[in-house]
Amino acid sequence: MNLRASTSAEVGHFINQILETSPDILRGYLIHLQEHMVTVITPSTSGARNIHVMIEFLLIILTDVPKDVIHHDKLIDILAGVGALIREVSTLIRDIEEESIDGTSRATLDLLENIELLKEDLEHVYLKAPESYQCCFPMSDGPLFMHLLHIHLKGLLDSNAYSIALIKEEIGMVKEDLEFIRSFFLNIDQELCEYLWARVLDAAYEAKEVIDSIIVRDNGLLHLIFSLPISIKKIKLIKEDVLNSPKKPVESKSLTAGKIIVGFEEETNWLIRKLTSGPANLDVISITVDQQCDGKKLLAKIFNQVTGSDLKFSEVIDVADKLRKQLYAKRPEESWELLEKRAFGNESFPDELLDVGKEIVQNCKGLPLVVDLIAGVIAVDVMKVIELSYDHLPHPLKPCLIYLACFLKDTEVERVMLEIYWCAEGLVEQTKMKSLEEEMGIYLDKLISSSLVIAFNELGELPSCQLHDLVHDFCLIKSREEKLFVSISSSDPSSSSFSSEMIVNIDYNKQHFGPNNFFLLDSKMKRYSGEHLYSLEITGDKMKDRLSDACHLRDLRLLRVLDLKPSFMIVKDSMLNEIGMLNHLRFLSIGTKVKSLPSSLSNLWNLETLLVVNEGSTLIILSRIWDLVKLRRLIVDACSFFDMDKDEPILIAKDSKLENLRALGELTLSYLKGSEDIFKRFPNLQSLRFVLKESWDYSTG
Repeated sequence: MNLRASTSAEVGHFINQILETSPDILRGYLIHLQEHMVTVITPSTSGARNIHVMIEFLLIILTDVPKDVIHHDKLIDILAGVGALIREVSTLIRDIEEESIDGTSRATLDLLENIELLKEDLEHVYLKAPESYQCCFPMSDGPLFMHLLHIHLKGLLDSNAYSIALIKEEIGMVKEDLEFIRSFFLNIDQELCEYLWARVLDAAYEAKEVIDSIIVRDNGLLHLIFSLPISIKKIKLIKEDVLNSPKKPVESKSLTAGKIIVGFEEETNWLIRKLTSGPANLDVISITVDQQCDGKKLLAKIFNQVTGSDLKFSEVIDVADKLRKQLYAKRPEESWELLEKRAFGNESFPDELLDVGKEIVQNCKGLPLVVDLIAGVIAVDVMKVIELSYDHLPHPLKPCLIYLACFLKDTEVERVMLEIYWCAEGLVEQTKMKSLEEEMGIYLDKLISSSLVIAFNELGELPSCQLHDLVHDFCLIKSREEKLFVSISSSDPSSSSFSSEMIVNIDYNKQHFGPNNFFLLDSKMKRYSGEHLYSLEITGDKMKDRLSDACHLRDLRLLRVLDLKPSFMIVKDSMLNEIGMLNHLRFLSIGTKVKSLPSSLSNLWNLETLLVVNEGSTLIILSRIWDLVKLRRLIVDACSFFDMDKDEPILIAKDSKLENLRALGELTLSYLKGSEDIFKRFPNLQSLRFVLKESWDYSTG
């Protein structure tokens, strides 16, 4: 029976109902398949990767099906084709589970060919080209954005994530062309090519938004078929214009541009001699230009300027005597009081500037006019001074400095943790000449030497640092301008307040956040505004179990950093499995209450830092941990490579190693268990914390 040919109104209504509901049904089934695969099938299994790529492609089609741009009567055909591919994927997954691998590898290769064929049909048969997608660059610092975009694209290409496989070639083209354009503008005065530079920023920002939208499936189908090819063409056209533009190099300019005065050389030299030679005692030199000299009025005017009064004098000698007394040098404590009140009003001198302030007072040598002048500059131009220091930083250092404002004022941050965060957030790029640790150490040392960052305990066991308060305020302003991060508290619980920021810190307050205004709560598995996030940290009150059970992370597919404090939530099995689907994660910090982490976490092959607070028992490190080849830090409050209940070690493949692991703790070892082989698996380990027990009876120590 041909339902589509029927003229019955009831049949037509029935078809519309099917079309409305079937994409969600198929999408839900695919999500189930995806979660099942990451749980039971290892990433290294032959053919598994191609199946994951096909599932990604099908989910892009089924998420927000663009019915308004699908040609008439073509939606059923699209859904029928998608349904057939889903059946094929299901069969392949079953065959892999049953180890019926004869022909499976060939069939999974066919999946990739089917993707390309369906993409062509979507472009030329099924879909109408939508209106052109355009973005305007919303930040203020173009070079900073281009630097971060370069690191972001490089990270995507290196991630090996399933969602990247669909557009890896296109990402490579965008990265290569933007690198060329960026290198051109490093040696060219941007003001001379202002219009061209603006086009570059708009096109680069548009490409980033399109690529990220495909990865998170935000109108992903239209972006994949239409917007991405258009963005690539725009960038290539700009590249051609860059090649044909005048290449005038940046000229060095003096920071001062005063007036040129000639014909007064003799008078100038005489005045310099009078000011720099002669008796050491203080003296008053009268300088009069183009007006009749009146000593009485001149001295009275100088006295009133010094004292701030408006007195009148009858005798010149009275004025001179009072002025002489006023020009006496002030004692250090008086100079300090003057500097403090003039610069900061009724507030006291900031603690972090005390040393600088004392040095200023000392160099002023008690002269009140000098103290008053410098204090006035501090009071008016302190932010301009900070901005000048910031502007002179190399572009790679700027996001690292701004990131420090993520922490509360007066918070000392351990140096090692700061460097871990910098790396995970994608703020530092490794060079060919230096390791990532060396590069980050150089960055931090330069920020400290610039006096924008304070260093503590530099030679101690745990060196730390923090921002000056005024620098912290400046960095918060910059973070909003460049849309780098935002902190959300109970005073601003709306999820819409971070639609563009890369990094979000949330202080959860159970009285102000609820099902209607907390973005992780999404019982219908629909998209939400946080899907473009790169980093998420949540701390604060304990979330109720009934709410935490309804939280979802699966759509935060760009996340590189996930930090869920145990005080906020104990992560349960369902959410752990969702975390296992976040392939871009580099930093993961969670609280759990499990015997072992699920095997789905072995899909986090970009993970570099894993921090776990596990309640109730020693966490068993399963054999799948060896799949995390980029792991550098594994810190669990108590962990073991042995299953205490079965009284036997976890089976580990003979050649399994974590070559990049640098820190491991806190490992539980026993005299009675063969553990000497374990440490051979970590050839580059630098830090180890362990507890040695005579047996697995934890009553013994």
